[in-house]
Amino acid sequence: MAERLANWSIAQARTHWELDDEQVVDGADFYVGDSELGLLHMDGTADVPQPSPVAEALLEAKLARPFRWAENWVVAPVKSAAAVEDAQRLFQLQDDDLQGVATDVLVGRVRAKAADRSQRQPR
Repeated sequence: MAERLANWSIAQARTHWELDDEQVVDGADFYVGDSELGLLHMDGTADVPQPSPVAEALLEAKLARPFRWAENWVVAPVKSAAAVEDAQRLFQLQDDDLQGVATDVLVGRVRAKAADRSQRQPR
């Protein structure tokens, strides 16, 4: 996952340090210019900021978990191939927001993904 993000021509990777201890590496932060795209932790989770309506839609659709430190961030596991694709989608939503894509368009993408996922699940 980190390699994919680092290869995006727009993204810059930086070391993410353990909270309150800048001697312990905890993952990688990804930026587009001065704006944070999100981060990957060594424990296999991704934390990604989102506009509040997008974060709410992701949580409602169970495509991400809440981030305990801020309402406009979401968390996703990155421990399987399918989870990597889901986490990459979160980073893409954030990148699209940074590039000026309208929030209602992003919410629509989340809802479409949720609908697609629910149709694929066996009943």
